[in-house]
Amino acid sequence: MALVIATACGIAILAFIVLLTHAHLNAKLRNNVHQVFPCGNSSAQARARGCSFDQLMWSWYPKHCPHYANDEYLNFQDWKFYSDPYTKEVVDKNNWTKALDNEISVYGERGEHLTHCVFMFLSLAQILHGGGKYTQRYLDYPHMEHCAKTLLQALQKDDVHWHDIETLAGRVVYDLDCSK
Repeated sequence: MALVIATACGIAILAFIVLLTHAHLNAKLRNNVHQVFPCGNSSAQARARGCSFDQLMWSWYPKHCPHYANDEYLNFQDWKFYSDPYTKEVVDKNNWTKALDNEISVYGERGEHLTHCVFMFLSLAQILHGGGKYTQRYLDYPHMEHCAKTLLQALQKDDVHWHDIETLAGRVVYDLDCSK
């Protein structure tokens, strides 16, 4: 009997925690809907405020924000996005506008995803090298970790030369110091 009561109490406490967490997240989401962001809350507002879309980072940026590797990413290939991953219906202009307003979801090909990850890392290298302005989105560690793991899995799976011995490890360096 004590085990049944203890189990029931445990389930009740767990349910309470889940509900409390859910309520907190919903309140946070409701508050974000009414926040005013530098580029507004829609593609029309973003354009009216002089913002431009960065497809690499899937974000609207104010005029003063650099786009880093976005142009290289866009020029790498003519990327197509799909409104349905099963029918492979390509997103048209009307649906593209809806996607930019978060009214619909769009899907990209695996190659686009992998290329996004490469150019995102190149953007980060440009930021570190040049010390320029950047948005916090570039520093999102879970996103970087996801991209690194996705790239490594793709390379390991698809590279028939994965185990070939071809790379000189390099010389050990002793003269480095961290300045920041």
